[in-house]
Amino acid sequence: FFSLFSLQPLTIMFTKLIITTAFIAVAHSACNLLETGNTVYIDTESQGAITTMCAGDVSALTLWEQYQCEYIQNRQGYQKCWPQRRMSSCAPGSLQGSIFFYHGYSACPDQYNQLAEKLQDECYHVYQILTIGHGYEYCTDNSSDSGCTAAMYNLTALPNTRQPYIDYITETMLPAIRDEVSIIQECEVAANSLYDTNEMEVVVGGLSFGAPLAAASVVLSGSDSIFTKHILMSPFFGITYQGFDNLVYKCLLNR
Repeated sequence: FFSLFSLQPLTIMFTKLIITTAFIAVAHSACNLLETGNTVYIDTESQGAITTMCAGDVSALTLWEQYQCEYIQNRQGYQKCWPQRRMSSCAPGSLQGSIFFYHGYSACPDQYNQLAEKLQDECYHVYQILTIGHGYEYCTDNSSDSGCTAAMYNLTALPNTRQPYIDYITETMLPAIRDEVSIIQECEVAANSLYDTNEMEVVVGGLSFGAPLAAASVVLSGSDSIFTKHILMSPFFGITYQGFDNLVYKCLLNR
């Protein structure tokens, strides 16, 4: 129900998104995704594994793990609104690739739970990202809080301008993804010395509200983008009367 696209069209689509972007180089951590012997992946999914990891020295963790620990705070429970890192069901050293998913508006990473299991069986690691401003406990009353919608969705921390999303991608997600991919590649080679890291797919995708975040992740990752493919599912691009959005607006009006 989704298709894989090459990266070039997005470069054109998002030319006006940002003029310059500076990235901070970070040294990736050693392989920490394999059990002793390098024949089995560690448990990265269970609630116990996540809470134990986050109960220790967070500064000693990888960038993805630091993000994961930060984004489980005050969020709804395990396997719903917590960011997820799911290892392939195949043996280490035979990984097809890693897929990073952004969820839709007012939703949580659990949108991808069933799909993730199928992709794991196809030898992919699956990373279910919790988007900025999402995942907080539901509101019970919106009488005094305009950020609560229909006394249900707690959107009080949701940015309503573009820049926070760009900062979130460039300062949090892209460094974490780059670091994680380096670790994954190191682990696969440790498990299989013949593993070709150049053949490993690195995919980013998003559903609805998550689609432009996935697209922006590709564009903002630069000409040497780490991503090999992207997936846009029912993409939502807001109408702003400017640039590309203005063309969409005119198209919708048949002008």
